[in-house]
Amino acid sequence: MTRRPAALPRCLLTATAAVLLVSATACTRTPGVARQEAAAADLPYPDLMATAELLAKAPEAAEPQSNPEAALAARAALLRRRADALRAREFDT
Repeated sequence: MTRRPAALPRCLLTATAAVLLVSATACTRTPGVARQEAAAADLPYPDLMATAELLAKAPEAAEPQSNPEAALAARAALLRRRADALRAREFDT
């Protein structure tokens, strides 16, 4: 009597099918992306700028925070208020 090989587990077959499906659809080109690529191809390259010029345009990013603990506490308080506002909203289900 000959032994038959064990059947592959169902989850392995499902995972293989999912990978094949995703890889097949990942190679397709959507019309919106193709239009954006065509529009971007006609644009000129931006001019190079010195780092000092870029930092001068963004002074808040260039300067270190004087009190990072206070900034973190303020950010946490803002996020807590936003979370409380979301919890208070009633959503239609």
